[in-house]
Amino acid sequence: MLPEKTQNKIDPALSFHLMKFAFQDFRKSSHELSDEEYFHTYQLASEEMLLHQLILSSREACCVVIPPPVFQLTLSSVISEYSNEEEFHDFLKLNNLHYDDYATALHNDLRVEAVLTQVASTIQDVNPLEIIHYYQTHRDEFVRQEQRTASHIMISFTESSRETAIRQILVIQKRLQRAPQQ
Repeated sequence: MLPEKTQNKIDPALSFHLMKFAFQDFRKSSHELSDEEYFHTYQLASEEMLLHQLILSSREACCVVIPPPVFQLTLSSVISEYSNEEEFHDFLKLNNLHYDDYATALHNDLRVEAVLTQVASTIQDVNPLEIIHYYQTHRDEFVRQEQRTASHIMISFTESSRETAIRQILVIQKRLQRAPQQ
């Protein structure tokens, strides 16, 4: 089922992520997206929101603070991408966001980036010999039988070849019922 685009009661954090992905991927506000675009954006936004919640509840996030001048500079930078501040506020409304909710979500977004940067800075570089050693000792992880998935099978036909197409469909249907994994 497709999530409702025009919900006013949607979680502000989700609205923030919807707005972010809608603009990033389609250069539109979330309410302007087609059903297919919205579904795609909704999935990405939901996943990112959950990931951000996990990151912000981590031990590493407890001491991360975004200095007010950094936050203000980031917010000003975002607002400057619009013709004027009123246009920015209108865009927030189109995306079911209030200014305060947007500011909170942006602040959390900055905190997530800071946590990820902090964690990444503790990772040691891997040298080429370690890569080769890992590959040689874990070859079975790199060699897998080819797998394909399909959600649709398209059979083109003309009016004169309709019966042939129906027979093809029935053959495929029987084969899938017998051995769906093959």
